Amino acid sequence: MFLVLKGTGTRFIGDHVGPFRQGELILTGPNLPHLWRSDHEYFEGLPDPVTEGIFIYFTQNLLGKDFLHKPEMFKIKNLLQKAHRGMEFKEASLAKATEMMISLPAVEDFDRVLVFLNLLNLLSNSTN
Repeated sequence: MFLVLKGTGTRFIGDHVGPFRQGELILTGPNLPHLWRSDHEYFEGLPDPVTEGIFIYFTQNLLGKDFLHKPEMFKIKNLLQKAHRGMEFKEASLAKATEMMISLPAVEDFDRVLVFLNLLNLLSNSTN
């Protein structure tokens, strides 16, 4: 999962190539090739252009091999299956998801796992 906080450029996800911009949230599944390449001005040595983002790497068996097989996890399991081709989130879910991702570094211990699970739940209920 990647949230672009600052910057612009081109993203390559699987067989899709398109622009990326600040505020974009993408979820990619396992074994899906992906790359975010900043625009040319970020490589010219100028002091102002800055790219910044938050990455969350996780495995589907993060909480155990059978965790996603529980009935309560149906929507999250479905979300992760759809992410095998990559997903971009927009509008209402994006604002709350951004807030949650930005808060993660300050959260400790089990509370971090809870915020992460709430983030996945939010995204799994998103219709946009």
